[in-house]
Amino acid sequence: MVPVDVYAPGCPPTPETLIHAIETLHQLIEDGQLLKRRAETGAGANVHVTEIAAGEQSVPVILGIR
Repeated sequence: MVPVDVYAPGCPPTPETLIHAIETLHQLIEDGQLLKRRAETGAGANVHVTEIAAGEQSVPVILGIR
């Protein structure tokens, strides 16, 4: 079983469905819902995310496990 944040129905999904799924996921990220749920449940794939405030100096993003 794989947890899913947004489901895009169809096989293959239509372009409109994919756009809607991406916009929904984007809104969940902006609202902080994904990080909030991860903190509450302890779920995640051991990928650590640090929020950077807008306007701060840009930094490289490294994906992986610590």
